[in-house]
Amino acid sequence: MVHAADLTVKADALTTNNPAKTIIDVKKNVDIQSTGGLYLPSGTTAQQPAPYKDGMLRYNSTLGTAEIYSGGVWGEVGGSTTIADWVASTDYEAGEFVIESLKLYRALLNHTASLSFATDLANGDWEEISPTGTINLAS
Repeated sequence: MVHAADLTVKADALTTNNPAKTIIDVKKNVDIQSTGGLYLPSGTTAQQPAPYKDGMLRYNSTLGTAEIYSGGVWGEVGGSTTIADWVASTDYEAGEFVIESLKLYRALLNHTASLSFATDLANGDWEEISPTGTINLAS
């Protein structure tokens, strides 16, 4: 925890004076009143922090998108995603979606698909997504 004595407050910055203390523990909501932006921690896919915790938010410089960790996988924040049919021997990344037998699935980990979707599903590579409401699939 960073204590008040370790902080410097300036008109445009809040910094730590002690390099050994880099965590600022906020117990309430943070209200940023600015028309500027918020810089997220940034790094490549290989640099994703470990151990992971649900709710972690970062910018993935490999993918060029913000991502959040939830339910055991990193997933893209906002934007759109492409959903395609599952294809054998294809490389999939955690968080990607596919359609198999008219059902929607999300990859739980980075992997190369086997020759059978049933095998991949049994191995725990995919989870079925049970959407509520209507899914419109545009061609």
